[in-house]
Amino acid sequence: PGPILHKDAAGEITYVLEGKVACFVPILPPDDAKIGQEVEFEVNVDWLMCKGSCHLGRFAQKATAKVASGLPVRNSDRLIAAMRSSLPLRDMGVPGVGVSLIGNGKEGDLTFHSLDAREFEFFAYPDSPMVVVERNSESKGAERSVRNFHLKAVAGKQVKEIEVHGVLRVKTKERVFYYEVSYKGSMTWAPVEASAGQDSTPEL
Repeated sequence: PGPILHKDAAGEITYVLEGKVACFVPILPPDDAKIGQEVEFEVNVDWLMCKGSCHLGRFAQKATAKVASGLPVRNSDRLIAAMRSSLPLRDMGVPGVGVSLIGNGKEGDLTFHSLDAREFEFFAYPDSPMVVVERNSESKGAERSVRNFHLKAVAGKQVKEIEVHGVLRVKTKERVFYYEVSYKGSMTWAPVEASAGQDSTPEL
């Protein structure tokens, strides 16, 4: 599922996944692997599960698979298909939402706005060159909603211009949508009802 934002008693912010969680990880065999050859994988997973108190979990297992040519066939299992349908939407604009990205390689502001009462939350990826250091209170009304996220470059990363990658959560009156977004360079896009094509939307 898409993440939600959790703030603990000490004020620390964590991105949380609720309910049943699936992680899809693409795996490539070694360059010298031959088609039909069996390759062994070792899967190591660590997680933190919380309800009242938190518990650290760990899982390790070995598995084998044959090297195939071309793209893999997606599993037709209904459960996996349902989980895939919950992934953030990619390769499209965000209908009804405008975005402004202003600043430089050290810090800047990412602002989302719409012409109706929507709620916004943004989650930067761990490998994003810039991350959210401050979230302003949301301005929401029947005719317009705006929320700003102040960004700063990750310590030790050299960023030439403002750039951020992550997941945008948009809540409307009916439901919640998640979009995977990637923004680079100062820009401003007005809210539109639908994506107007590759040349008029941010790089996604």
